[in-house]
Amino acid sequence: MTLVPAVEPRVRPRPAGDRIAYVHDFRGLAVLFIVTTHTLSLFDWSANPELARVLKYLVANGTTFFLFISGFLFEYLKGRYEVLDYWDKKLRFVVLPYLIVSAPALVAFVFLAARQGMPAGFEGLSDWQQMGYFLITGKHLAPFWFIPTIVSFYLVSPLILHATRDDRAFWALPLLFVLPAFVGRSDNPLLNVVHFLPVWALGMLMCRFRQTAEPLLKRHLWQLLALSVALGIAELAFTRGTHTYLDYLQKTVLILFLVAALLRLGSRATPWLGWAGTLSFGIFFVHSYVITAFKFAFEYGFGQLPGGGVPQLLLAAAAAALASALLVKAVIRLLGRRSRYVIGV
Repeated sequence: MTLVPAVEPRVRPRPAGDRIAYVHDFRGLAVLFIVTTHTLSLFDWSANPELARVLKYLVANGTTFFLFISGFLFEYLKGRYEVLDYWDKKLRFVVLPYLIVSAPALVAFVFLAARQGMPAGFEGLSDWQQMGYFLITGKHLAPFWFIPTIVSFYLVSPLILHATRDDRAFWALPLLFVLPAFVGRSDNPLLNVVHFLPVWALGMLMCRFRQTAEPLLKRHLWQLLALSVALGIAELAFTRGTHTYLDYLQKTVLILFLVAALLRLGSRATPWLGWAGTLSFGIFFVHSYVITAFKFAFEYGFGQLPGGGVPQLLLAAAAAALASALLVKAVIRLLGRRSRYVIGV
């Protein structure tokens, strides 16, 4: 089979409004997956520990989806890539919102309450050192580890672009997928670049050769589902924690299955996922605060967290996603185009 590059020469930049529908829909699906992951903390699972374990394995590491999308879009938009302009936009529309949205959590965990799970010696650091540690690692809010990691990808993007200038570079992709077996996800964003580089590169490959890849994925939809399920079962049977190498492989296959499913659904998926895709970055930024507010409300209303189950989780995740989306829309309505500097959209 001949791989057919699907991008125009770099001298032909794409129109600003151009986008690929299934990638946009996948972005919406990705953020819903991430919200569901963090909604698990709203419930007491002591009566259903095995169900909790299955659900955690199912939804853990969903941020991998965003790394795939980021790699895809990096390749898709490389015709407009100029390193200083690229870094400037990421500084304004990713780093600045990260700092602004982080502010309440930084105040809470530096001045008001201790953050659980910090390394030994953290409490002995000065206030500014604690803030710096939080911002570099993203440990002040559960999903925020992703931002220092993606910023590190932005910083090394000239190297990635140079390394992939020849199509033959992608023959090394199977070897790259060995890296996560030895370099796990950590608090070090530069090591996370090594860990997630295969998924980012897979997104780039999917974009560059999509004329070949899209029909191939659609044709093997059910085989991808079967492999994803098999890896998931193996993960449950042989591992005792999430974010393992087996989980990494399972989520990679799941990405390919979900892309194949969206390709088959075509425009039928857009009414359900397009809105979430448009607001996805904003939802990502605010959903942790929304879920924390829900947790306080549950504890205040019930005196404790309610028991967890699948219907409860799905209902709470839908409510958290909707509340986050409405909050994002309110900020957009209030600030107009300046909202990108605050919540990224």
